[in-house]
Amino acid sequence: MNRYLQPVIDFLKKIFGVTKSKTSGAYRGAFGFAQHLLRKDPRSKPEKIWCFYAEPYRRGFAVTGLTFSGVLALIAIAFLIVGLITLGMYLVAIILYIVAGIALIALGLSGLKGFEGGWAGIITTIITVAIAAYLWEPIFGFIDGFWVFTTQFSQNLNYITYVTSFLGSYWHLILAIIITPATIVLTIAVLTILTVYLLRGFEQLVTWSYGIRHRCPECSQKTEPAVYLCSVCKAEHPYHLIPSKYGIFSHECVNGHKMPTMLVLGRNRDVPHHCPNDQCKADLSSGAVGTDKHIAFVGGRTSGKTCLLVQVTRHLLAKGAEIPEIGQRQEFGSLNDLIEKGQVPGATSPKHVYRAFQMTLKKGAFPYHFYFYDLAGEKFEHAQDAAAHRFFTTLDSIAFVFDPFSVPEFKQKHQPPTGVAVASQDPLELIRNLSQVLERYNDKSKVRKISLNVLLVKSDTGYLNGMVTGLMEQSKMNEFVKQFMREELGQAAFIHHVEQHFDKINYFPVSALGRAPSPTDTSPFMAQNLKEAFDRIWKDIKVKVN
Repeated sequence: MNRYLQPVIDFLKKIFGVTKSKTSGAYRGAFGFAQHLLRKDPRSKPEKIWCFYAEPYRRGFAVTGLTFSGVLALIAIAFLIVGLITLGMYLVAIILYIVAGIALIALGLSGLKGFEGGWAGIITTIITVAIAAYLWEPIFGFIDGFWVFTTQFSQNLNYITYVTSFLGSYWHLILAIIITPATIVLTIAVLTILTVYLLRGFEQLVTWSYGIRHRCPECSQKTEPAVYLCSVCKAEHPYHLIPSKYGIFSHECVNGHKMPTMLVLGRNRDVPHHCPNDQCKADLSSGAVGTDKHIAFVGGRTSGKTCLLVQVTRHLLAKGAEIPEIGQRQEFGSLNDLIEKGQVPGATSPKHVYRAFQMTLKKGAFPYHFYFYDLAGEKFEHAQDAAAHRFFTTLDSIAFVFDPFSVPEFKQKHQPPTGVAVASQDPLELIRNLSQVLERYNDKSKVRKISLNVLLVKSDTGYLNGMVTGLMEQSKMNEFVKQFMREELGQAAFIHHVEQHFDKINYFPVSALGRAPSPTDTSPFMAQNLKEAFDRIWKDIKVKVN
């Protein structure tokens, strides 16, 4: 059997075998071409998702094409086999006709020669002719019958009709089998790509609905896409760490380590990253993310902004807030120790001007992410200095620290107690500079939406003549403080200016310390009216602290 099959096998190998050209390196032969279509392209790190390469589509369509070619080949082979069988049967019938005719002619010729052999030859001839005449009908009858059988076989088989009938009945099934590879590839690819963009849209929706703006606490620029570093090998990830062609729920770094792609999966919490601004590159690895609320403490030097910020921080910590950055946590601890010992913290260091103090307060799915800006007074005396602080584009609220003793006439009339520092900058000049900066980076309609809160500080010194303000409604409080500022401080121009630039304005008399500092008094400073003032501020910027 092998002797007959081996030539067929060798023939098929010759037709479908693979040979490689020594000159061009191109594949030859049908099998070689198919292998070339199904090849796997080289990959580089980090790898993309399979559907973002050309290879899967080439393979899917190649398998579809090969399947289609195979179906056509099977049909053609079946036609060929039936045709060859029919043709063979007709050839056998023709050969039988020829052989029978030649045999009878030869028999007749041999009989004619018998006349030359006398009576014996004549008798032989007669017998031969008789045999030929006897055999003529059965032989040719058999051959005729075989011919008729072949014709009937061909007609009865009617392969073309059967094939067309089969294709007509099952063409949809055959088509489904043929296009299945390409369909599977395209379907999975579309679902994968759709998942990528749905997840990206979901994250965008979450960040928008929860007010997560991803602002750098130092330069106030957007931090997404940030520069992410692998938490294992510290390699910088060259792509935006979001669901994309490099991964849906995670990317691989250049060394193959997993990196989560979404905020809800811990991207900002678990993956080290820094600000993408080349002039900043602030470390953002604390992972503080939540509903952004930006509050600026603005005022002249020694007006008491730092003390106010420390007291507000103490209040928020008591409500369950946290300070995510270790360095800022340590810095607050030092300032808080001074407050607890009855000592006044020093003025804000200019080196910290551009760094927002951050806090997070867990409420709901995402925490509040507070950015507190304590602007050093000497850096805000002139608008051109303050213009460097682009966090003014993101402000929700401003706590304007107004020191009454910074008004020379009031200071002469009401001498501040011993140990009480006095701001040297003119509040009217500061508020004008503030307005210029805000309008430089925002349109006027946006500026008007910022909540402005004028904190009349050092109220513990008694300049309000013991007036109890804590129980007043806010509208009455505003009128009371404005009247005091007009009549006692001569700040009608200040009030007019803020009313021209802001829609939400509140006035609060507060004290960050609660008493005058004294070297002999080491009891903790206790703020006055500060909680009530900031309860109103939280309400205006839609923050639920309690």
